[in-house]
Amino acid sequence: MSGDDEKREGIARISAKNRIWLDRGLRLADAYLPHGKVMGEDLHLIPGIDNPSGEPGVDTPTKPNAWGALVQNCLRAGLLIKTGGFKKAGRVLNHSHKYEEYWRPGYPDPGKVLLPERPKVPELPLFSARQPHSRDDHK
Repeated sequence: MSGDDEKREGIARISAKNRIWLDRGLRLADAYLPHGKVMGEDLHLIPGIDNPSGEPGVDTPTKPNAWGALVQNCLRAGLLIKTGGFKKAGRVLNHSHKYEEYWRPGYPDPGKVLLPERPKVPELPLFSARQPHSRDDHK
């Protein structure tokens, strides 16, 4: 079994044990995760996503790796897009490790240059290209 296979199997296992929490987390991420550049650790800041005094698997993840499963679910749902960039974690708990950076759609893609929309030009009547050459043409 390859490392990728083991990773997929681990995510499936943790997802099965945390299905209710992950479903709720996905809905909360859709509602509260800011648009623009985000990191997985930003999920921790969403109100109501983690209640450590609650039931494991429902109010809080059974294990810390369930947060990774939540990120994977957000990616599959299209809530996050990988940017290919990395950034140091801001949470003290994460010891300044570098983590993947994601793009939360809603704002334009950061790699694209935005040009202002061109104003619509009203249609003008077509004129003949023929120019009058003599007084007789004006009659």
